[in-house]
Amino acid sequence: MKKSPITSEFFLTFMDFLANAKNLLLSVSNKYGVTSMQTMTLVITDNAQPRSMGGLCRMFGCDASNMTGIIDGLEQKGLVARRPHPDDRRIKIICLTNSGERLKHDIVHAAAANSAHLFEPLNNEEITQLTTILAKLTATKPIHKARATT
Repeated sequence: MKKSPITSEFFLTFMDFLANAKNLLLSVSNKYGVTSMQTMTLVITDNAQPRSMGGLCRMFGCDASNMTGIIDGLEQKGLVARRPHPDDRRIKIICLTNSGERLKHDIVHAAAANSAHLFEPLNNEEITQLTTILAKLTATKPIHKARATT
């Protein structure tokens, strides 16, 4: 078995960073009247590559009834809409409405504007490198690849 170059120290440091970033995002979103799970759903929803209800359940590790409640709340606020999958009408994909796009933009930009403390140790070149690395990592995640087809 090939030994992973990822150490326990790296993993724990990375998880700490993710928790801080998530807390920042959620503290910003509280000002917009959406729950933490609604916020996370809005932020990861992309109309260019919509996710199915099942794909969202797998991503969040929750059952269908939880995801239905989250989507119901977002729909009642006019932020998302359920659409039939283009290849299988039994599957529902989640799309942002115009209001949902605006709210996602507002939350993400407010979080980015308040995130300097998370990235303070990095210079501009390192931030660019980190952005490239994170884009590479998200492009290789199985859940990311499957989102348009599940």
